[in-house]
Amino acid sequence: MNVKDMVEANTILKIKVGSELYGTSIIGSSDIDYFGVCIPTKDYILGTQKFELLEERTNPSSSGRRNISSDNDTTIYSLQKYFKLLSDNNPNVLETLFVNKENIIYSNRAAEEILRYKHIFLSKRAYYKFSGYAFSQKRKLLTKEPIGLRKELTDKLREEMIRRGIF
Repeated sequence: MNVKDMVEANTILKIKVGSELYGTSIIGSSDIDYFGVCIPTKDYILGTQKFELLEERTNPSSSGRRNISSDNDTTIYSLQKYFKLLSDNNPNVLETLFVNKENIIYSNRAAEEILRYKHIFLSKRAYYKFSGYAFSQKRKLLTKEPIGLRKELTDKLREEMIRRGIF
């Protein structure tokens, strides 16, 4: 069985993330991003085969083309990698524990148990991870030169932050 078939057969959780999750998608122009978790088969768990994540992109970043509404990005992690990222308080992964039901595409009993006991993955270290992430996003906002529609949105956000005295 190839990796893609194994992942498809053993996915326990698949959710919408990105702009769809945050409610910031733009109808007709935003792509859809998916995040998932699978329990690998014994060959992958025992180490005779290797699997941490499967990424599929309809528009690879190397294309130089901006994503459009027909594009989607999917990242499926092995359960082991998912737990490692949760334990490390990775902000992009921790947020998957708190996704609203409307954005859950698929979950089985194993995934529901993980979501039910989400509190065991939270620690005070999350503060430092999230604040570091927020500062890096602020730095990108201030230093990167956005283009197109994103430029308009970024300019509005900058103006609002300046008006509120955030920076």
